[in-house]
Amino acid sequence: MLREKPMPGAWQGIPADRAAHGVIIVLGVPPEIARALEVPGGVSGEQLHLTLVSLGSAHELGEGRLEAVRETLRTFAARTSALRARVTGVGRFSVSQGNDVAYVSVDAPELSALRESLLCDLAQDAGLEAEYRHGFTPHITVAFIAPGQAHPYERVEPLELHFSTLELWTGPRHDVFSLGNSASAAAPCEAAQAAEDSIGAAASIALEAVARDWIGLVATRLHRSPPRERVRIVQEAFDHLHTRVLAAHLAAPARAWAGMTPEATLEARAARLRSVETDLTLIFETAAKQVLRDLPTTEAVLPVEEWQERLRASLTPLFAWASTDEVSFG
Repeated sequence: MLREKPMPGAWQGIPADRAAHGVIIVLGVPPEIARALEVPGGVSGEQLHLTLVSLGSAHELGEGRLEAVRETLRTFAARTSALRARVTGVGRFSVSQGNDVAYVSVDAPELSALRESLLCDLAQDAGLEAEYRHGFTPHITVAFIAPGQAHPYERVEPLELHFSTLELWTGPRHDVFSLGNSASAAAPCEAAQAAEDSIGAAASIALEAVARDWIGLVATRLHRSPPRERVRIVQEAFDHLHTRVLAAHLAAPARAWAGMTPEATLEARAARLRSVETDLTLIFETAAKQVLRDLPTTEAVLPVEEWQERLRASLTPLFAWASTDEVSFG
């Protein structure tokens, strides 16, 4: 229970423009919990909620998209279990203009995964992206207060609650969807993950097949070519393999970016590409040196089998990188 009910103060409720036109997806606060949390003069009990996603304004979305969101939420709620959580503390958000947000914090271990799955569904089924101006801090806003004004609550005792409804708030309209049972078919994001895992396994098999063919061809060329051509042949061979591996990586799916804005996705892909290119450059430069290291003599003619073994050993870091993506090279 709460430590004590705050006395009436200069608190304010949800700003009128946001209440009239904003579109948000929320978890509804149970009435008995809302009565316990309600602050006199602050956000009214029936308006207390935990925001999952902000979608802008109803005017920007239009009724067609809003209906797509409703259908997405209806399907999502039917396969998602009610969520157990706890109110665990108090906090505030300071904003550059206007009043601060006074809230109580919410702890729910399964909440982040639920939200990520919801974002994925919204992107796939409704073609909508969430706002990514700040991170996700689970909370229930109890009042809007002036900068420097004391929080309505000094502290709260841990308070158990049970979120059982997923709701779409479009201005004054509240569409409520009861959370059902999660023991149904896999969610689209889960299906995407399963597909990505399958593609990842297939990619590993494909890499092994490419390496086998590549090793055979390069080993034969090294065996048949004059010793003075070895450096050029090895360099060209690894450059070619580098290009093939990089192209395969760029073609792979990226579930981690599902739900991001186009700008955020582009930035994430660019950063990932720079990281992958750095890794591959180091891998192949090291591999090329390893193949030609410790030859009996510069003019030695090695059998195909020995060249194959040298090439195969040089690719060990590549396979380790492909499986862990966290390989360190000295």
